[in-house]
Amino acid sequence: MTTTTTTTPSSIPLLYRLFFLYIEPISALAGAYYAAFQPGAYIRDLSLPSARPALATPLSTQSTMVLLQLANLYLLFALNEHLVLSSTTSVKTWKRLLFGLLVADFGHLVSMAPLGLDVFWRVGEWNAMCWGSVGFVYAGASMRMAFLAGIGLAGEKEKLEKQADVASKNGDGVDDGLESRSGRRRSRATQAPAQHEILIFVLAAQQDRSTGAILLRVAHRVRTWTEPHLYHTVDTCDVDTYAAFLRAAAEYPSFLRLGVREMMVSNLNFEDPATIPRLYAAIALCEGLTRLTVAESLTRPALLPVLARLPICRLVITLSELISPDAQVAQPLASEAAQCLRHVTHMEFFGSIFGRRAATAGDGDGGSETTLESEVLVAMPALTHLACTFPPDDIDAWLEKLPRLRVFLIAAVSSPRDALPATSTQYRDQRIVVTYWQRWDEGASYAEGYWERAERFLEKKRRREVPETDFRAVYDGPELPPMEDSMDEHV
Repeated sequence: MTTTTTTTPSSIPLLYRLFFLYIEPISALAGAYYAAFQPGAYIRDLSLPSARPALATPLSTQSTMVLLQLANLYLLFALNEHLVLSSTTSVKTWKRLLFGLLVADFGHLVSMAPLGLDVFWRVGEWNAMCWGSVGFVYAGASMRMAFLAGIGLAGEKEKLEKQADVASKNGDGVDDGLESRSGRRRSRATQAPAQHEILIFVLAAQQDRSTGAILLRVAHRVRTWTEPHLYHTVDTCDVDTYAAFLRAAAEYPSFLRLGVREMMVSNLNFEDPATIPRLYAAIALCEGLTRLTVAESLTRPALLPVLARLPICRLVITLSELISPDAQVAQPLASEAAQCLRHVTHMEFFGSIFGRRAATAGDGDGGSETTLESEVLVAMPALTHLACTFPPDDIDAWLEKLPRLRVFLIAAVSSPRDALPATSTQYRDQRIVVTYWQRWDEGASYAEGYWERAERFLEKKRRREVPETDFRAVYDGPELPPMEDSMDEHV
């Protein structure tokens, strides 16, 4: 593959630009003027003083025509050099044009040979024409050979590459944490391509201001369109990801508004009461957040009004911590809390919500399992899927309060290899599914998990492929690999 090296007018040394774009074209125009409008003087000066004829002879028609053609070639030379070199930033183009002009330089010197070899070195006898036709050609040929040899160009190229290297190290770093989390952090071995990309765009912008403006608009739009998608899934258990998330909340909140769809909030490193308000404020910016998992230690009643403003449809949370009494936030009514979670269709709650009795009016039965948390679940308007590890004792009776519920999932064990408990005589409600869980955020994840497994199980029940007395949704995926024997070998 052939690589075209480009540079900008400002990166070409000033001496080259002055000579090839201005000095030499102007001198060529002067030659065209004398050949066309002062033909007698032009012919008279084409000799050394010692060889000048005593009497001037009239120019023939043919000689006048030749001089006019020569003037036309001088004009072509001037326009060609100035217009072509001033309109391109390709070093290859510059070198090709200057090589052609270098050949013309030697041809021009050969055309002076009939005056004798003295014309090339007897500088003291040169007149104005000899200075222009020999001395100036020497200068032009020398400049062209220097440019073709790259003299003065290497340093400019190194300077641009150094600037590109510095630019590659000084990015704004908003998504560094996300790259680190995804394993896409650049290694030293991959730095060169990035530097080349930077160099290309820097040169393109310097070449033409309008091109630079277009690049800025495109870059801004591309960043606006694509960077929010880097925040589609945010898992704060990674320190860098959490830092990038907070940095985006402070500097680029629109990225979070447009991009975040799934979030897992857990990190022992920042379980500090002072950080909770900042964390909740950042979550509040995620106006498109639909799936949320929050660790118990990071759940506070102050999160409930935040959730009320978000379109969350899948939620995994410690419900008792979310609606428990707090010094700053009054305990809400069940209907109020349920309205805050009005978009939630799939929910898993950590821990047990049925062990603590609610002191409600008219509750004279000390054995009742009515609690504020359970009443919130009953009042949630969109809830269709509910999961937990510790169900109520009389689960069939409690489920009668949730006619809209389609699936009640009991996550009994944490591995598909573990045996599920027998359920043939324990339950009656056909919405109950006993299965296993594998990830703490499984209830709100985009990845396939126990919700899909439960739906497949209930569909089999509807087709009578599973007995009504069986409530266990066992592993139904590809064959599991054999377990490795962890026991030590004894010699």
